[in-house]
Amino acid sequence: MKAYVCEVNSLPFEKLNDLEKTIQQRFAETLAQIDPSSSTVEFDLASVIGRTVGVNQCKTIYGRCPNDFSSLSSLMQQKVRETVIF
Repeated sequence: MKAYVCEVNSLPFEKLNDLEKTIQQRFAETLAQIDPSSSTVEFDLASVIGRTVGVNQCKTIYGRCPNDFSSLSSLMQQKVRETVIF
């Protein structure tokens, strides 16, 4: 999921769906905001990488992820639908 966070943060906010906007707003925007003792530190770093150096660096760093962005996005949407309580 770090690859997904990275790629979401490489995209312009206005092109994101609601879930992606939430993800982009949830994690650090700059290196200065990263707390190394936080349980989200790896995702914060992925967010900063996406924001500052872009999708190509996301693909380089998280290249071992077997899923592409589209697959990860579908998986995230599915997980959200499964957890919504009516």
